[in-house]
Amino acid sequence: MGWTLTPRKILHIITQLELGGAQRSTLQILARLDRRRYAPTLISSNGPLSHEARQIPGLTVHLWPTLRRQIHPLADGVAFARLTSFIRREQFHLVHTHSSKAGILGRWAAHAAHGPAIVHTIHGFAFHAYQTALVRRGYQQLERLTSRITDRLIVVSEHDRRAGLDAGIGHPSQYRLIRYGVEARRVATDGARQSVREELGITPTAPLIGTVACLKPQKAPLDFVRACRIMKRELPEAHFVLIGDGTQRPRVERWRRRFALDDSLHLLGWRRDVPRLLSALDVFVLASRWEGLPIACLEAKAAGLPIVATSVGGVPEVVANGVNGLLVPPARPEQLASVVIDLLHHDEARNRFGEASYASLDGACSIERMVTQTEELYETLLNHGGR
Repeated sequence: MGWTLTPRKILHIITQLELGGAQRSTLQILARLDRRRYAPTLISSNGPLSHEARQIPGLTVHLWPTLRRQIHPLADGVAFARLTSFIRREQFHLVHTHSSKAGILGRWAAHAAHGPAIVHTIHGFAFHAYQTALVRRGYQQLERLTSRITDRLIVVSEHDRRAGLDAGIGHPSQYRLIRYGVEARRVATDGARQSVREELGITPTAPLIGTVACLKPQKAPLDFVRACRIMKRELPEAHFVLIGDGTQRPRVERWRRRFALDDSLHLLGWRRDVPRLLSALDVFVLASRWEGLPIACLEAKAAGLPIVATSVGGVPEVVANGVNGLLVPPARPEQLASVVIDLLHHDEARNRFGEASYASLDGACSIERMVTQTEELYETLLNHGGR
């Protein structure tokens, strides 16, 4: 596959540079796009990953405070007008949007600017079963309308492809499955395990259960705290780590105090050494109420951990029940806790699941494959037309 002498101008738009799977995968793609073929630009709002974005060679970064997650008619109108003007002035060849808010504003701005091919990655839909019917239908209608001006819809799980088509969003020919990528590299060493536990004041033999999640309703951090209380009753020596931060942190802290978990539930906030922290765990837990494809589960697989997760969204596509982990229904913290307790009592099963986790992380979930598939999609649109 050849390339032109002049790199094509590619614009990525994502709402906020927080430490989530959507943001991290976007930066991985932007860092690895072939600079002989593509000149990338990123528009987002400030967040924990802003510094990393600015450090990517050859990437132009614009951080706009008007691009915000919450619906705000004035700020959203300003962001739309500014995006439209910017896209028209810079004459981008392709606009690639991420997340629901930036996905709607960015795609309509690109359409209004006339010219660029339009790609949107669905990192999980904004509509879900926990919304009122009116809100859910509203989000679905927005996505249906916007899909008509979109050349390609990238999904990170087969579940999202089915959910989109079932909701009447787009046509099957518009969809492309490109899974997240992680480094299939084990960090689990006795030294790393020991150092993390010493840092947290946890003995080498104490059961350690952890999760990585943004503290927002989707990830159900309060379900995780409820499960921790139940596990603590059965396993008094157990400790728990919650890696992440977000709007529900104050409630998590209140529940931690209420359940007398101050000394055993460690709230680590956003961390840059997640693989190292995972190396100290005995079991990885995901309590989400809804999902696209949780990159945290892929990282747990790369760490060789047994996984206990809720059976939502694309989770069953990466956690095979009874093979590399166990699946439970969402919003059932007591069942989640029971399964983890049982797993901690059976070393052989836990070790078998951990080995299967790492072995099942094949090339389909590599960063290189994710970038290659993205570039192939770009070439198809840029060289052979879009819609």
